[in-house]
Amino acid sequence: MESETSGLPRFMALARRLFFASSTPGGGNIEAVPSDVARRITLGVLVFSALLFALLIFLIITFAHRSIEQELTRNNASMVGLVQQVVAEYFSSFSDMGVLVSERPDLIDAVRERDVERVRAHLRALVASHPDNSRAFIADADGVLRYDYPVDTSVLGQDFSYRDWYRGVSEDQRPYLSLIYQRVALDAPYVVALATPISSDGDTLGYLVYQRTVQGLAAWIARYRPRPGAIRMIDRQGTTAQIHADAPSHLWAEHELVHLALAGGTGTGHGVDPENGEESLISYGPVEPFGWAVVVSRPWNAIFATARELGWHIVGFALLALLIIGVMGYFWLRTLMQYQRSLEVRNEVVNDYAEKLQAANKELESFTYSVSHDLRSPLRAMDGFSRILAEEYRAELPEKARRYVGLVRENAVHMGQLVDDLLAFSRLGRHSLKIQSVDPNPIVSAVLEEIVTEEDQKSEIQRQDLEACRADASLLRQVFSNLISNALKYSRKSEHPKITIGCETEGDEVVYYVKDNGVGFDMAYAHKLFGVFQRLHRAEDFPGTGVGLAIVHRIVDRHGGRIWAEARPDHGATFYFSLGASQ
Repeated sequence: MESETSGLPRFMALARRLFFASSTPGGGNIEAVPSDVARRITLGVLVFSALLFALLIFLIITFAHRSIEQELTRNNASMVGLVQQVVAEYFSSFSDMGVLVSERPDLIDAVRERDVERVRAHLRALVASHPDNSRAFIADADGVLRYDYPVDTSVLGQDFSYRDWYRGVSEDQRPYLSLIYQRVALDAPYVVALATPISSDGDTLGYLVYQRTVQGLAAWIARYRPRPGAIRMIDRQGTTAQIHADAPSHLWAEHELVHLALAGGTGTGHGVDPENGEESLISYGPVEPFGWAVVVSRPWNAIFATARELGWHIVGFALLALLIIGVMGYFWLRTLMQYQRSLEVRNEVVNDYAEKLQAANKELESFTYSVSHDLRSPLRAMDGFSRILAEEYRAELPEKARRYVGLVRENAVHMGQLVDDLLAFSRLGRHSLKIQSVDPNPIVSAVLEEIVTEEDQKSEIQRQDLEACRADASLLRQVFSNLISNALKYSRKSEHPKITIGCETEGDEVVYYVKDNGVGFDMAYAHKLFGVFQRLHRAEDFPGTGVGLAIVHRIVDRHGGRIWAEARPDHGATFYFSLGASQ
């Protein structure tokens, strides 16, 4: 019976009681409380997750909407700038062509001599010079039409001084681009005219006028239209050039953004496109110096259809991502729980090792005390008794015996120094670092004052201004003390001993160095430099225990830095070090 109620069936039964039971048989409510709490917690988690998910989707779609709007605004502004430049160049070429023809001496002579055939030949050539040119004519100084091409006899001799082009060119006697108007001749299309004065010796002989149809002008600019959207060219009175229309549109004439453009303003705004009645993104700008304006209009519904489609893609992607994250979260939670259990086991092992390490440290401290006490005592006795023997029984000892006694004393002192250095090296591992901002300059000054002897007075010591660092001040002092002592010791036999203390910056790292011109060493043995009791020179030539550089290496290593040397025999050595992460 026990096996039938254990395992998965038992777990499912417990889950059903926990989440769905509202009361116990017999009227009790012991299970009602936990099941109600569980349902509330579950519902709360689900609602919170749904709200969080909805907020995330809202923020993503809002961000996408704003990004698209900003990009379209920049695109509209760029397109307006392009159209402004293109239209200005188009009108400039329009104007330049009229000026070029009006200044031809042959045309001026033909107008002065009233040679109809010669004048019409020039007008014919002007119309044929550009596919958009539809008609050209010359009016006299009073605005009366005298010559035209194509010829329309019904308008010859008529007074056109009421036209906008006549008022504009006669007032300033400069090329003038007209408003959009309906001409009288040849089927009466809507046109834009360019009028230029024909002058001779300061007198105005007449005005050369040539026209381009509004439909041709609008068709030319329509090549640049955005999809979706439209580009509009608008004259100084707000009349719009259109391709397919019996008459130009005046719908933009009262639009606020068009007024801004005609006043010389450039920008982008939201507004209703008067031609289709849709809310649109509208960019505008002037066409200078002709007084016209250009408008780029894009309907919101059309341009944000892509954004809505993108929003649905984002929702689908978010749902898929949520599913993937849920599955990954489940496995991650399982992995985390397993890792936590293994970490607890490892912590127990680490704690066990820590206890053993603490016991070993105590034994090491005991051993250190034993070395410092038990070894020092016999060494002091050896040194003391050998000194008494050398001083009080000197006369009774032969020369050879006195030399042996001296050797005993020297080696006892050397052994004492070895013990001191070895203990100093072992204590470095237990020295707790006190990292702080340190200025090395006063440290170097104190070290030089302490270690430079009369024997070193002939040494030239050069110092640079050392950059500050973060280090343990007492240990940094020991590094400089050992390196400078070595530099002094190994350069004393040079004719002109020279020591240089400085620093270099390599990226974000400060590298300090101590350089000498002493005996140097062979780089083939550089790997032995920082070993305990390792020496590259004979003790008879240069006294020492071989522990100093090992101590320096240990200190730099504890700071997370690095130390190295460069040298050549009889050309000195340079020791470099940096303090790594602590710096």
